[in-house]
Amino acid sequence: LVQLYLNSNQLSGSIPSEIGNLTKLTYLYLQVNGLSGSIPSSIGNLVDLLYLRLDSNSFTGQMPSSLGNLTKLILLYANQNRLTGTIPDSFGNLIKLTSLYLHTNQLTGPIPSSVGSLINLVYLYLHTNQLTGELPPSLGALNKLQQFYAGGNQLTGTIPSSYLGMTELRIFYVNVNKFSGPVPEIFTGLTKMTNLDLSGNNFSGPFPA
Repeated sequence: LVQLYLNSNQLSGSIPSEIGNLTKLTYLYLQVNGLSGSIPSSIGNLVDLLYLRLDSNSFTGQMPSSLGNLTKLILLYANQNRLTGTIPDSFGNLIKLTSLYLHTNQLTGPIPSSVGSLINLVYLYLHTNQLTGELPPSLGALNKLQQFYAGGNQLTGTIPSSYLGMTELRIFYVNVNKFSGPVPEIFTGLTKMTNLDLSGNNFSGPFPA
């Protein structure tokens, strides 16, 4: 089996661990169902996967670090579930990813600095979780990133000056967090920006000219 599409049904229960035996899979679409339980670590055996969609289900527990084995992955959607725990540091191995959607879960802890290794990333959606800590300066290396959503978390500190390296950035939403200090001057240098949302934070001082 190379492609498996079970999305947009009324499937329930958990993903069987035996799915890890389908080692030639390149597409695994399970989104928009009623699936629950944890994401089996055996999915990390599917090393030829290009597209993995688990979004819009009721998965719980932590995302397995074994997902970092999927180094050919281009797209990973795990949004709109009930996932908890931290974002695995091993996600930094997914260097071919263009889209990482983890939003609308219950994820905690910091954004791993290893995400800065995902140099092909275009879309990074982390909003509506319970993430804490400061934005990692390493994300400034994401010079293909166009959309960054991290609103609705508990992030602190300020916006790193290294984010001036996000030269393709169009959308930057970090609203409803706990950022503080002056509005960084880097935003005057990100010339492709069309949407900027810093609302619901504790920024102070003048807006950069």
